[in-house]
Amino acid sequence: MPELPEVETVVRSLKKKIIGRKIKKIWTDWPRGVKNSTEKELNEKLNGKIFSKVQRRGKNILIEIGEKYTLWIHLKMTGHLMVRPVSFFGKKLDEFKGKELESPFSEKVNQYIHFRIILDKNEELALSDLRKFAKITFIEEPITQKLVSSMFFDLGPEPLEKEFTLEKFSEILKNKKNQNKELKIFLLDQSVISGIGNIYASEIPFEAGISPKRRIKTLKKQEKDKLYNAILKILKLAVKERGTSISDFRNPDGNKGNFGNLRKVYQRKNQKCSNCEGTIESFKQGQRTTFWCPKCQK
Repeated sequence: MPELPEVETVVRSLKKKIIGRKIKKIWTDWPRGVKNSTEKELNEKLNGKIFSKVQRRGKNILIEIGEKYTLWIHLKMTGHLMVRPVSFFGKKLDEFKGKELESPFSEKVNQYIHFRIILDKNEELALSDLRKFAKITFIEEPITQKLVSSMFFDLGPEPLEKEFTLEKFSEILKNKKNQNKELKIFLLDQSVISGIGNIYASEIPFEAGISPKRRIKTLKKQEKDKLYNAILKILKLAVKERGTSISDFRNPDGNKGNFGNLRKVYQRKNQKCSNCEGTIESFKQGQRTTFWCPKCQK
């Protein structure tokens, strides 16, 4: 599932690619993936309108249209958005020729298209989603702080915002509801910190040198400082590298993110640890697989 770095990558790219662009048509072959509206209604309300804003909250994407409407998109497990030429739609893999064949948009993972917004300049904003879990919700309001606060009232703070200081993080750690949580479970709790998923909840404890099994109440001040710095370092680096693409995620230009080449523990079971002579191991934690180095993480 795309996490904060992947969703932030999408949002930054879409800000450059679609703001100011005009909508010509909307298409879907998966009506169940669209909430609060139908293909016909979306065309009636949005055709001719201009994209006016793109924003992220946690793992959620908000796209404002005509300063009047909002599309709320959650990519779920296998969804990703692309801005590409309309000529790529409807072709089988063996039908791509010449420059199209050389383009990342011709990759098989980019061909599971279930929602399209046709743009000017013969381009489209397309959602590829192998498992059809992604959700698009139509909201008849523009993006405002009030709307975001009401929609995502249960999400914790954004770890890359300036308000997420060491002091703020220390307060979160001291909260009684968090004291008995294991570190990995703590990081995955979206009500505590928003946006971190299974990839980065394995990479962050490794960077901090702390066992994912440790209870929050056992962390010393120095370890809390290391954990805070590890959260910022790993998430910022993953955003810089345009996310992780060891599975289905692709950027809006159809390309893979590079952080998968830099990960130290996630899905590296039985491989040698990059810090010591130990071996990366895995175990189940909260119904998710955790990857770690028992020698490096105490």
